[in-house]
Amino acid sequence: MKRLLLVEDDAFLVRVYRTKLKQLGYEVEIMTDGKEVFAWCKKNMPELVVLDVVMPEKDGFTVLKELKESEDTRKIPVLVLTNLKGDDDKESLVGLGAEKVLVKSESSFSDVVTRIREIAG
Repeated sequence: MKRLLLVEDDAFLVRVYRTKLKQLGYEVEIMTDGKEVFAWCKKNMPELVVLDVVMPEKDGFTVLKELKESEDTRKIPVLVLTNLKGDDDKESLVGLGAEKVLVKSESSFSDVVTRIREIAG
């Protein structure tokens, strides 16, 4: 079973994504803030991290940078889901190592699931 880490602070989105992804056969771990992501990923090595950007204590930019700067976690693909629509933000995230950046308001649930399946298998 493929293990995913969903880092999202929107309770509704967490419920929807967790339910659908479990139905598709993924093991889904949930975190609502970025502060523990690096340590968890280093220990558990998920097939994919689905990462929100705007979170309470540690934002997605910082988390992505931590993951990609470490030899231990560098190869874990990261799919960013964000409400930030600016091209500068998207370019920064890709430059930090995001596999793909999707804007929540412009991406349907099936678009996101398709990307997850493409990246994580």
